[in-house]
Amino acid sequence: MIRPYGPLAYVRIDPELGCVVQFWTEDDAKIAADALKIAFSGTFKHTLQAYDPCTICCRVSPVLAEISHYGNGKSKGQGIISFSIAEQAPSEVIEEVITSQPSSPHDSPPLAPHTAKDRVTPPLSPMANLPSSSSTTLEGQQLIIDALLAKITSMKEESMQQKALFEAQADKESLHRIECVELRTQLQAAEKERDLLDDRLACSERDNRGKRAAWEVLKACYKLQVTNATVRLATIEKEKLDLAAKLKQVELNLDEWQHKFQLADSRRRIIEMELEVDRQFWEAAKRAREAKQKEEADVARRTAEVKEAGRRLKEMVEEEKRRKAEALKQEERKQMLQRAAKQAREKAKKEQAEARQREEEAQRRRELEEEHAKEKARQKAWKAATAMERERCRVRDGLLCNPGGRPWDATAAVSRFIVIIDEFEKTKFCEARPLTFSSIPWPILDNPLGSSFGPDILTWERVEMFFVHVKAQSSSIDAYNKLVRRVHQIFHPDKWRSRALMASVYDIGLRCATESAGNKVAQAMTPIWQKTRSST
Repeated sequence: MIRPYGPLAYVRIDPELGCVVQFWTEDDAKIAADALKIAFSGTFKHTLQAYDPCTICCRVSPVLAEISHYGNGKSKGQGIISFSIAEQAPSEVIEEVITSQPSSPHDSPPLAPHTAKDRVTPPLSPMANLPSSSSTTLEGQQLIIDALLAKITSMKEESMQQKALFEAQADKESLHRIECVELRTQLQAAEKERDLLDDRLACSERDNRGKRAAWEVLKACYKLQVTNATVRLATIEKEKLDLAAKLKQVELNLDEWQHKFQLADSRRRIIEMELEVDRQFWEAAKRAREAKQKEEADVARRTAEVKEAGRRLKEMVEEEKRRKAEALKQEERKQMLQRAAKQAREKAKKEQAEARQREEEAQRRRELEEEHAKEKARQKAWKAATAMERERCRVRDGLLCNPGGRPWDATAAVSRFIVIIDEFEKTKFCEARPLTFSSIPWPILDNPLGSSFGPDILTWERVEMFFVHVKAQSSSIDAYNKLVRRVHQIFHPDKWRSRALMASVYDIGLRCATESAGNKVAQAMTPIWQKTRSST
């Protein structure tokens, strides 16, 4: 009856005091007492009194009663009682309640300094109306019902905790709220049924057996409710695990889409670079078309001028012919006209020659400008292609220099050399894919991503040290000799000239440095190759 109103620590039936209910703290006892007065104010009469656990209770007044205490006021758990006659002592039923700390988790809990003693009046108490033969059974049933109510209360608290955990799930919130309301409704219905059953048991002793059967039915109902609630809580826990798995999958999908976005952004930058190159090419073509249109306009203008000059010359000749048909008196004038015409012709020829000379000079200047523009565009395209090749090599070396998070060492250098030498032999270097220093598989142990990696670090000693590690890592001497012969052929100057490797390098300084480094490797490879020949 009192269990729903606070956490109980101890409950027992005392033959002298009645029902003694002990709470864990004094505040819990006060709250339960106030709630009990409000809840059962109109049902039956009851009396709540504070009970001092450090009190010895007897049916008759003793002559002397003392409780032993320690120096700090704590009870020692023993006392001395004196009676007036000896026959009173054995017949007394003495109950001693002393506050103590339990020795193990299974012992009785510590008693609070404040307890509530519930004295129910005999006419309305269901315990008082039951016969003595069934008091033990009803007490057991009452304890079972209290345990079931405690279990339902615990399940109700767990359900509320689950509801708080899943409040973030909007689609589950209403369902959980309905379930909690149903559990609360079931609990209230169970409490009402229990109270009703208590009233019925108190009304008549004749219905005692029927009431006990009703207790059994109610007990089974409580067990079924506990089972259903347990199954529902297990379902909620499973849904929680499913939601956690889905959240983890969403996080994995988010990482995947972020990776795809990075790849798409890289492709976008590459396309923008290609569009920039195309735009420059289109602008150059546009300038060429405009120059050609201007040239055609100049040619048309000059052609029109020549035609006009021819027409005028023809008119002058015709006029001359008409003048010859005239009389001799106009001969002098005719001669003057002829001289003037001759001078005009000479002047026209001279002007035509000068115009042709100016046109030829302008044509030569345009050709030089076009060649200069083509050479400039070619240099720019080569620089862009060289930058792309260097970036490709940098990305490739980034993947080869740190495989699996392993630091750079001789093994990594040899593995990188084997991969790059196959690529170097298969690649056909040209203007679109020029040769760079990083494209060549240099047989040295230095990290290609280091700041000092360049043509200046190529020496005989570094090449010889590299092949010492290659020989140590080779599976057999035949594999080592085969690799030496292959490297010797790759770095041979005649091989480089036959492949025209330096033709794709427009920078004279880079070309000379790369060619010098290749000659050093070829010179260093000659004695190593000769040793392999002598060993075979």
